[in-house]
Amino acid sequence: MEKLIHKIRHPFTTINFYSLLGIVTAVSVCAAIALEEWFILGVPFLYLLVFQTLVDFKKIYWLLLMTLPLSMEVDVTASLATNLPSEPLMVGLTLVYLFYFAKYAYQWDYSLFKHPIIFMLTVHIVWTFFTMLFSNLPVVSIKFFLAKFWYMVSFVILTLLIVKNERLFKTWFWCILSTLLLTIVIILFRLVSINFAFEDLQEIMQPFYRNHVNYAALQSLFFPFVVLSLTWYKRFSLTWWVLLGALVVLVIGIQFSYTRAAYGGLVIAYGATWVARWRLTRYVMVFAFVVILGGIIFLVNDNRYLEFAPNYDTTVSHTDFNSLVEATYKLEDISTMERVYRWVAAFRMSQDELMWGYGPGNFYNFYKGYTVSKFKTYVSDNPERSGVHSYFVMMLVEQGIIGLVIFIALTFVLLIYAERIYHQTPAANKMRRGIILSIFFSFVLIYSFLLINDLLENDKVGAFYFMNLAILVNMDRLNRKEQRATATDSISISNLSN
Repeated sequence: MEKLIHKIRHPFTTINFYSLLGIVTAVSVCAAIALEEWFILGVPFLYLLVFQTLVDFKKIYWLLLMTLPLSMEVDVTASLATNLPSEPLMVGLTLVYLFYFAKYAYQWDYSLFKHPIIFMLTVHIVWTFFTMLFSNLPVVSIKFFLAKFWYMVSFVILTLLIVKNERLFKTWFWCILSTLLLTIVIILFRLVSINFAFEDLQEIMQPFYRNHVNYAALQSLFFPFVVLSLTWYKRFSLTWWVLLGALVVLVIGIQFSYTRAAYGGLVIAYGATWVARWRLTRYVMVFAFVVILGGIIFLVNDNRYLEFAPNYDTTVSHTDFNSLVEATYKLEDISTMERVYRWVAAFRMSQDELMWGYGPGNFYNFYKGYTVSKFKTYVSDNPERSGVHSYFVMMLVEQGIIGLVIFIALTFVLLIYAERIYHQTPAANKMRRGIILSIFFSFVLIYSFLLINDLLENDKVGAFYFMNLAILVNMDRLNRKEQRATATDSISISNLSN
């Protein structure tokens, strides 16, 4: 692969870079003055970005990582939104990668697709493509699939190519931590200015996070990596103190995100790491699956779910976090019951398109005709066009029962193989074992959010899901490479002895 990277750089290094930059800058300045459109002054910077991408896309990949905590969701049209600046970088990296893949496809290691994790991810993407072809609203599904595609290239394929060992994982870590800390500190200062008021929390998240759930999710899923990083450096060294300070900031940020899913998810994920250490992951997952399936069957039988319909007058928003927690277990919290409202609609609508679903991205466009009025809340009009608030339920509705089964299978494979890779890593390699266990922690945390949120298409969460997956595969490949080398050495020594 290093030969491929070298060939990628070579064709562009002979271009008279500085002459072109001068011409582009001069034309941009003249055009900006003549048209009085000052945004044109940004064209030279765009030129620099494009040129660097063509010469060495690794640096743009690191830049993309740094933009993830900083990216802002911008509505382009009423039905189209993008994340700036992260999504344009994803698109650019995807286009450049496709160009070079077409040219050097013969050098690609296709055996990678035999890896169980990559194989199941490929099945998931292929099925998403298939359901797009038969979507009830094809245009919506095509946009959804395109976004999914450049997520795959940017965060799976490029991570596989670039973050190949522990040293590069450290670079990955620092790129993200630097800007993540910046956003947390800014938001904490804003929180101080409003006396940590829960009711004003949503406003101070802007422009970096759509809401406090995205904010809490990103902090929580990155939490295990910050804890792990403390083991990389000498205790009480300057870097160690910096990381300890970062951990304290992260804990404060999570605490004052006022997000129940983050608190619960951290506890579940911590417990899950001990399950992985004891090699019990598959048994716990089967148990959880049976419990959830049994609960669904119980609620559906004789329409028992209707007994849990909320009181429209008392199911309201809460301006105090303690009141919100109390309302949650009383089934009087509006966000919880609005989720139930949409889940009921989702299960009812899935009966009409059980095998193939309505097509990726199409829940919002069809669900209102299947809602049950008894579960309606004050926010059921859904002006923000938000989704079903459960990635698993979303898969059932949009990609059918087959799509749901594929995603559940991917989940089982991911977590079971993460446990297996952890135990196959030599105990002496503490850093790699720590990375694998942190990835396992992060995966469980993400899945705890996905049960009650549909965040996987969001760059604050989805990007890390796919990068975690790619890094886990690379750690497994490193293990296998070292095992083969050890086996070869053993055979050589044996032959010499004979």
